[in-house]
Amino acid sequence: MPDLKMLDKADIFVPFAKSERQQDGSVLVYGKVTDATVDLDGQIADPSWSKAALTDWFERAANIREMHQSKAVGKAMEMTTDGTGFVVEAKVVDKDAAMKVEEGIYTGFSVGIKGARVVKDAMAPGGRIVGGQIVEVSLVDR
Repeated sequence: MPDLKMLDKADIFVPFAKSERQQDGSVLVYGKVTDATVDLDGQIADPSWSKAALTDWFERAANIREMHQSKAVGKAMEMTTDGTGFVVEAKVVDKDAAMKVEEGIYTGFSVGIKGARVVKDAMAPGGRIVGGQIVEVSLVDR
């Protein structure tokens, strides 16, 4: 059995692909929320786990938050796959958060994972995330 560690919470960052201002003042933000590449924390989200976990998140909540805080700022409208990654289109309705996206202050999505299960992986110094519940996707500065 591989070495396993449990984390209370883990986050994975991926930069936005693009954003577009809408006539109603909201901003649509597009981008991967995770894939099988090594992230800034040296971790990989296992694609078989992330597919199930992201599908559950999207069907259950699809909540978009700001900097992993409890403040809801939008909703994921669509989720598709792209290779080993998962792409979200999110509608950001909070005026301050929308402005921070447009001004380049928020530059990517970060997935918040509660009870993350991480195993050793030669490709990822921080390990491979193989379990846990995705509780939110946040707009973040890094």
